[in-house]
Amino acid sequence: MFKARSRRWSLRSLGRYVFCVISALMLTQCVPSREVQVAYQAPMRTAKDPDPKLKPVTVVVVDKRPTTVVGHPLGFIGEREGTITSADEASEALKKAFDIDLKNEGFTIGPGGNDVVLTMTHFESQYVHPLFHTRAVASIGVEVKVRDAAGSTVYSAYIVGQADQEAETHFEGDETWISDVLNAAMDDAVTKTLSDPAFMSALGVKS
Repeated sequence: MFKARSRRWSLRSLGRYVFCVISALMLTQCVPSREVQVAYQAPMRTAKDPDPKLKPVTVVVVDKRPTTVVGHPLGFIGEREGTITSADEASEALKKAFDIDLKNEGFTIGPGGNDVVLTMTHFESQYVHPLFHTRAVASIGVEVKVRDAAGSTVYSAYIVGQADQEAETHFEGDETWISDVLNAAMDDAVTKTLSDPAFMSALGVKS
């Protein structure tokens, strides 16, 4: 009987020890808030010369996201810990992205022509399967409208940019992977928009 009681106490002590170790590790991993850099990376290609036949374009971004949180870091056992926000305004990054690519297409950025109005509805990321083959995924939703000089809407579409990339382990579930996948999702949204013949036609590009 004494040996049985000793064994039970040993198991309880071991359980407490394991719990304390896990709790301590979780506390060291706890980061209430972190920031990521959202910076559009323009594709490596030769930009077109400004085309005088094309009307100027002004890009306007409206941020209607319900939250500025773009992700969550992972804790020791794969749980969410704290929040990740954008160090720079996501709306500014989106505007810069369209400015760059429209310039590359030969447009002059400025007043006196068409307006490209971008309404951002969400921009977020998450980790999936955090205890095994961790992947970082992200998406951005943008309502794209083109308005002519008279204020009439000549194009309207909802674009979803998506990205998915592998993170080696859940221990690397931090802001580095989040930054990369968010930027890739934004790039996907820009590419899809400018690849739409109807969008380019609304801006005066003849097919």
